[in-house]
Amino acid sequence: VKLVIEDSDSKSLHNSDNLMFSKESVNTLLLVSTLVVGITFVQGFTIPGGYNSSGNDVGTPTFLTHILFKIFLICNTMAMCGSITVSLALMWAQTHDPNVISAVMRFTLPVLGVTLIMMSSSFLAGVALTVYHVLWLRIFVYAMGFFFTVFIVGFLAPLMDVPVSYVPGPTRAFLFLAFI
Repeated sequence: VKLVIEDSDSKSLHNSDNLMFSKESVNTLLLVSTLVVGITFVQGFTIPGGYNSSGNDVGTPTFLTHILFKIFLICNTMAMCGSITVSLALMWAQTHDPNVISAVMRFTLPVLGVTLIMMSSSFLAGVALTVYHVLWLRIFVYAMGFFFTVFIVGFLAPLMDVPVSYVPGPTRAFLFLAFI
């Protein structure tokens, strides 16, 4: 059955309308991933809190030992690496081979989703770090970040291309209810 479905998918991809849609999708996703590369690159050098300008630690980040700064760096690095990977894969999809486009789209969509979540988590950790001494504002930022991340993951999870036979029953029910 899988061979028949894949064969019909590759035949439908040879249709000029589907191929044009795929090319447009590749170009759109390439634009998004390139923007994420640029944003995370800039975010890596304009760190929250700035740099120490005096003492023995000149040039080191002010919040170097703070846990939120470590979360910021980890999330930003993951977003940068993921978006570069997606950009390279989507550039490879510019060959206009329908099978390559299909394979690249199946690979890049989940990676780009994780990359966007990591970029927003990096942003939220940076903002929480800058307002760390104002308790009510820090709690507000944490709550907004938590609800936003849960909403995005709940919204995007049903769109993942996971074979249904490998998904356990409770997970399948959760994804079905989240999609509804």
